[in-house]
Amino acid sequence: MANGSGPYLWFLNIDTLKNPTPDLSTIKVDKWMDAGVWGPDDISHQIYDPTGGYLMVSTYSRVNSQGGLRFLNADTNVVEKSILLPPSAHSLAFPGQNR
Repeated sequence: MANGSGPYLWFLNIDTLKNPTPDLSTIKVDKWMDAGVWGPDDISHQIYDPTGGYLMVSTYSRVNSQGGLRFLNADTNVVEKSILLPPSAHSLAFPGQNR
């Protein structure tokens, strides 16, 4: 499946977790992308915005620990915006949505 340079961003189908008795055997990789195209960055954390329209991915540079935040269109996985974060930035959350 994965054969690029990596790191990889995997998209899992976890719909079964909505059920009171989930069937864990149905959890599977729906798709993946090689985030190595972003340069010497490693993926740190990911989160969808509350509308589900964007996937936000925090990254950090293996070279200088510079942090970044990429906004991917949730339908196309195209990076629509990138912003710099402080070095060694960690985690993502929305007030009232994540703990």
